[in-house]
Amino acid sequence: MCNFAGWVGTMTQYRLELWLNKLKPEINGDATGIFLHQPKIYGFFKSPGPASSIMQKPAFKNWVNERLPYSDGGFIHLRLATHGSALNNENNHPHISLNDSVLVHKGIVNPKVLFEISSECDSAQILASIDSLGLEKGIANCPGMASIAYMNSFDQDKFYLYTTGYMYIREKPGNEVFWATVYFKNCKRLPTQEWIEIDIINKRVIWKPGQKEKIKKNYETTPNLWWKNYLESLKSISQSSWTRQDSVLPYTRNVTTTEEEDW
Repeated sequence: MCNFAGWVGTMTQYRLELWLNKLKPEINGDATGIFLHQPKIYGFFKSPGPASSIMQKPAFKNWVNERLPYSDGGFIHLRLATHGSALNNENNHPHISLNDSVLVHKGIVNPKVLFEISSECDSAQILASIDSLGLEKGIANCPGMASIAYMNSFDQDKFYLYTTGYMYIREKPGNEVFWATVYFKNCKRLPTQEWIEIDIINKRVIWKPGQKEKIKKNYETTPNLWWKNYLESLKSISQSSWTRQDSVLPYTRNVTTTEEEDW
């Protein structure tokens, strides 16, 4: 299965490579992607192949050297392909919507209503659904297993996290926030089936009433509920197939972005 991590705060190339190696690249080697956020602008790099080979590419090294020092947050994602070939980079993470929103995802979903998009990946359907229907209705349209990090193009000062299983977070308010779908030292498990809001500018979590109390220090154990639900999702997906041709709703651009469109 895929894995991802994200942060707000300062990031170094050494730390970035350390995190990529922590996300089980020996399993999630179909594609590697990175999203970097800057005030009012963002960039991403994604490519088929494992993190070990991507990190050696001159294009990747140059991109990181140019962008990382000015970044105040981002996502990294290692993909194990389930829907759509990793050789088609549109199927890889991060997914960028027609509205320039951004999403990375771990898991498998079976959308009730499909959107007309270019990607064959179910994760891109989540992004189109959330962009079109909003956070709550969008995720409700995509039952299955989902750990998500999302940024809305209309509110680029916030990240949103959501999980139906296991995601871990570490917060130093005013300094940094870090989260991942694998356990890192001193992280705590996020509550499930609730949207968690991250304030990029102030480097803190905007906790809703009761959310912080639900967090428990938790170490990964197997088998667990996440794995059980993941297997159930695989079973349901194998019993029903969908492709881009099944799409029933049009999905069109309604925002024009002129800044750094070549990223």
